Amino acid sequence: MPIAVRIAFSLLLVVSAPRTSYGFSVLAHQAVIDATWNTSLVPALRRRFPHASDADVEHARAFAYGGAHVADLGYFPLGNRLFTDLLHYVRSGDFLTALVASAQTVDEYAFALGAVAHYVTDTIGHPEATNRAVAEMYPHLRHKYGETVTYADDHGSHMQTEFRFDVLQMSRDKRTRDLFHHAVAFQVAKRPLDEAFRKTYGLGLDDVFGNTDVAILTYRLAFRELVHEATGIAWELYRADIQKLDPQATSAGFVYDMSRSDFDEEFGKTYRQPGYFAKFFALVVKLVPNVGPLKRTVYEPLPPHVVQLFTAALDDSVARYRDVVAAARTSHVALEDRNLDTGRRARAGEYQPADEAYASLLTKLAERDFRDVPPQLRADILRYYGRTGGGGGGTAPAAAARSTAKARKIARDLDRLAAFREQS
Repeated sequence: MPIAVRIAFSLLLVVSAPRTSYGFSVLAHQAVIDATWNTSLVPALRRRFPHASDADVEHARAFAYGGAHVADLGYFPLGNRLFTDLLHYVRSGDFLTALVASAQTVDEYAFALGAVAHYVTDTIGHPEATNRAVAEMYPHLRHKYGETVTYADDHGSHMQTEFRFDVLQMSRDKRTRDLFHHAVAFQVAKRPLDEAFRKTYGLGLDDVFGNTDVAILTYRLAFRELVHEATGIAWELYRADIQKLDPQATSAGFVYDMSRSDFDEEFGKTYRQPGYFAKFFALVVKLVPNVGPLKRTVYEPLPPHVVQLFTAALDDSVARYRDVVAAARTSHVALEDRNLDTGRRARAGEYQPADEAYASLLTKLAERDFRDVPPQLRADILRYYGRTGGGGGGTAPAAAARSTAKARKIARDLDRLAAFREQS
């Protein structure tokens, strides 16, 4: 398959969700797990569960991978945008604290620590690498936005850059087939995930997913296709580097290919197939309007300085993650609530995706008459919109809304939420 077709199809899989920005390189999250597994994660698991066998601990590795993936679940076909937006922009640290506290088994604890890896990698990787790399590789965006270009500034360039980071990451590991099969064979600990989601956001998984199992398996299927196509691109772009790591490497041995029948046998058939072919043309028109310029940016190896940015950010992520896991071995995990796209605390009116996430959550809670809303969530929403004093008014709803009508609805819902708090 020609490389241009490979990457267009792969990009299609990523953008086929309603709003897509998978985190700082999907495989970078897993690379952090791999880099710290023996030295940090295994000791943490054994300290928490001293009677776990070697087989139990090794089995938990798939759950650590699942934790690293799960925050992006909503951005893939048949996921739910709200789920992933909440984990990225609203009480992101509090959610992880709740998830770690909810873990009762070695698998669940590994899953929770894997989710922490996603948080650490995004909060470091986006500001240190992706946002700077986009500015460097897209001069017109740098001219418009400066030396840092966020996902909210330009969706397509971020998706392309993070995909290219994944392609680079694929070229760097000799254990290619194992690495990518582990990526596809991740496991999700649904019980603590649902419990932590309820504690943090006042909603359950069944409130955001029509069928959680279908969403997980469809993500897995789409990711299998993404990995297959991207390994082909990595072989085309970085063949010399791959063969330096493994002189015996061949295309047949490097390019990941798991047949549909093998997939169905291992993971089952509880998935729905989105209309990839129909969406292909929308992708080509919207995202890839001119093959020539795109070929000069996406179909070539990353510039050396961008490779350095990615490598340094990944190293920083590994170091920071080691510290967090070490702290978790002796105390509870306490992470700041940050916008995972910028690494900063979310504030109303500063970042549109965060504004949309807060507004969508507020609407969903209002539809339920604010039943079972945790006090900490009420306080956080009121803080975000500048209602910490409990009064009405203020400019935050207007700043965070894209229309006057939406600002008015936010203000009305905030009045109800504030009154509900005062009565409780």
